Amino acid sequence: MSGGLVAFFASATLAFGGGWGAEQDAASAAKLIAAVRPKLAAIVAAKPAERAALAEALAKQDGLAAIEALKRFRNPELVEVARALLRHDDWRVQHRGLLLAEKLKDAGALPLAWELLAHAEPRLRERAAIACLMLWERKAAATVAGGKAKEALTARIAAESEFTVKQALLALERRIAGKLAPRAVAEEHLVKQDDGLLLVPFLDGMDKLAAVAPGVKLTPSGSPGGSSAEKLPVAASWNGPLLLWGNEVVPGLGLQPFANPRQDGTVFHTGQDVGGCIDGAGYYACADGIVRFVHAGSDMGTLIVVEHHRSKKELVNVVYMHGGTDVFVAVGDKVAAGQLLGTMGIGYSIENGGHFAHLHLGLYPGPFSVTHNYGYKPAAQGLDDWLDPAKALAEWIEESPSGAKR
Repeated sequence: MSGGLVAFFASATLAFGGGWGAEQDAASAAKLIAAVRPKLAAIVAAKPAERAALAEALAKQDGLAAIEALKRFRNPELVEVARALLRHDDWRVQHRGLLLAEKLKDAGALPLAWELLAHAEPRLRERAAIACLMLWERKAAATVAGGKAKEALTARIAAESEFTVKQALLALERRIAGKLAPRAVAEEHLVKQDDGLLLVPFLDGMDKLAAVAPGVKLTPSGSPGGSSAEKLPVAASWNGPLLLWGNEVVPGLGLQPFANPRQDGTVFHTGQDVGGCIDGAGYYACADGIVRFVHAGSDMGTLIVVEHHRSKKELVNVVYMHGGTDVFVAVGDKVAAGQLLGTMGIGYSIENGGHFAHLHLGLYPGPFSVTHNYGYKPAAQGLDDWLDPAKALAEWIEESPSGAKR
């Protein structure tokens, strides 16, 4: 490998501000993607022995500035980029690196991901647990914790103080034990660029689908099912749907509150948007319940609805919308409070419905209804058939036994 190429990587800094949310509009995203493509194309074209050094130079120089673009590329030759991002000293870069390694199905990144289970930042610990879960395979057992992964994970779970991170670790434990099998409810659509790079296209709304991904036609899939949660005991404990629920890491986003008016006040938002830009983060059951609906392939992204027995004569449903393709439950499953349901997908992607990464959380009283799981409704119809999660869920969490509050 010529020293000139490495020097180019180290000196040609991308002229963009860094951090999460650098892709918040199509123009910014296009510029960011275009700026990083020459370096990624050079890595793909390089000899295998040369890629690690080039990836390290890219991560060191442009890791923070380029993370929102780097997460979108899928050429298998870019595994060294993912690994280099995992060795970065900024947890946000590592967070995106875990997502990239996971999407590239790079089992070789598992030891690096495992090390991050003990990181000081809880959001990174959670993402690392999910990445380890997704990348796990039998041969991997010998590559982490000196071949004693089960024992090391048991100790890690016991030491974990964050309830939600512990739930992700427990899901990983079930995966290692062969009791959990993640599944994809939709495919990740890629577009091949002129330079040979494989890109998850930036999609700002499903009305742009034909322009950014010609020929791609979505086929909605998923059917309701499961028995009524009325047969379950009353849910005694409630928790938030996300790690650090209510503590957003990217300020100033367009996260809509419940009842937010749209289209000149003619429609209302039926839920609360949370978790802005936490691509790949998990979302979790808010209480014991039964999965009644799993649906994918529309502008809602992946939709999961869980029905709960709220009180002796009351049922409620929690709607999780704009998830990614990976889910860990199926229709009819009984779930426990805090159980990992799925992950938020790549921001502005076909898989999440063409939105920045976030979770739309809806809450409605009464029994599950397949026609009652949507993000907006006509303002003239009112919102009496919906609850404000910011108020109702917060109250239920507060009412939970003190030892079970999340």
